[in-house]
Amino acid sequence: DSEAQQSIDADLENHRAAWQWAVAQSAMSLLGASSLTLMRFFEVRGRPAEGLALFKAALPLCAAADAPAGPTADVLCAIAYLQFRLYRLDEAAASARRALKLARDARRKRTLVRCLNVLGLCHWHWGRNREALRILDQSWRHARGLHDLRAGTTALGNLATVAKSLGHYERAGELMLQ
Repeated sequence: DSEAQQSIDADLENHRAAWQWAVAQSAMSLLGASSLTLMRFFEVRGRPAEGLALFKAALPLCAAADAPAGPTADVLCAIAYLQFRLYRLDEAAASARRALKLARDARRKRTLVRCLNVLGLCHWHWGRNREALRILDQSWRHARGLHDLRAGTTALGNLATVAKSLGHYERAGELMLQ
């Protein structure tokens, strides 16, 4: 991730141009393949609005009837993350739900885990803590099944935060230790 971040930093305008070219060519497989890395770049650099503006150019492709489910799910999931970072919870949840359905259809488990995380966090911010716990628990179970350390750690941290919000301090501590 660090190398990818530095590479994008050094040549951001070419990465933007490549994204825009892929949109113009309706190259959903390329957009899907690059969406997570670009989304993380804009998230880590604290530039979610800039990233979201770039990603939104792909929305008409995502809405096309013949859009491939897997890459479309990846792009929509990245959009959901950036919307969440901008605290556009309703938009983030809607994008995550669309991506979640497509990720299930395409059997994209890593995308499914990320969508569940966004959706769970939206519920937590809305004060729907029990629903947030249920959704984040699903995310953690899927991440654990994938042996995805990053996604699992993220889900556990989110679960601990929600458990603490519910006053389950002991459980929150156990989750953090895991």
